[in-house]
Amino acid sequence: MATITYNLQIDLEIERDNTVVVPRTVDLDDQAIDEFHVGYDDVPNAATDQVLNFGGVTTATTFILVSDQDLTIKLSGGTETLFINADVPFVAHDVTAATVSNASGDDAEVEYWCLGT
Repeated sequence: MATITYNLQIDLEIERDNTVVVPRTVDLDDQAIDEFHVGYDDVPNAATDQVLNFGGVTTATTFILVSDQDLTIKLSGGTETLFINADVPFVAHDVTAATVSNASGDDAEVEYWCLGT
């Protein structure tokens, strides 16, 4: 299997009702990527610790998640709960697993990217 090394940045523009809500740039300089996965999940209101599927990615050297509702997330089997604001890209590194919970009062649409090995 080949490893790709690159200098890359991702420009995220989140739109709601044809208006850019939050632009953000994520630099991905000098990371080796053997696998990537893009996920789209619905997270029902009151869902607790819903597992996100990383596809063939074992460790996401870069993990990016965007939700249209406020969520909480736990990373890599940990117990620490992190808060994610709606429409604000959440970025983490060296993630091996992720679960999300939704207490927003509405179902959430979640999109996430796992880049790694």
